[in-house]
Amino acid sequence: MVPKTFHLRERRLNPLQDWISEELLNPGLEAAMRPMRLDGLSEEQLSNHYVELAQGKQFELVKVYCQTILSAFGDVEIALIVIADSLERERLQQIVVTSSREAFQLAETRLREGTVDLVTVLQTQQTLFTAEDNHVVARLARLQAVLSLFQALGGSWMPPGVGAGPAVVR
Repeated sequence: MVPKTFHLRERRLNPLQDWISEELLNPGLEAAMRPMRLDGLSEEQLSNHYVELAQGKQFELVKVYCQTILSAFGDVEIALIVIADSLERERLQQIVVTSSREAFQLAETRLREGTVDLVTVLQTQQTLFTAEDNHVVARLARLQAVLSLFQALGGSWMPPGVGAGPAVVR
């Protein structure tokens, strides 16, 4: 059985909606939003209305699908940029660690020779520890960026031939 009336809009809930529809919406749009009477239409015309309604819904779903795909591509792009940035930061921090380690070894050597005091050695050691700590933080940021990429790609992707179950260690 075919319903005889389509309601394109629920009844208004408050006077603000009345003012918006009367003052802001143009009369053509207001007329289009009124309930549409289908009395007197042939079965073919009713069928055309249903086809148009289905086509409109299909178009809406395709548009949402395209927006989802574009959003996913954006998430992947952002994750790749963050990985590249964090990889570069980790590389630079490794250079700082290497330099700090060399400075600490040089300070220890000079302490044994008696040319520097213990405070200088402790300061270079503290600099080395800080650099190592920052390197670990940079590595953590890179690994988190890789996880973000994994999530952007679907989060549960497994290469062919690899089972999704837990690995058994023997």
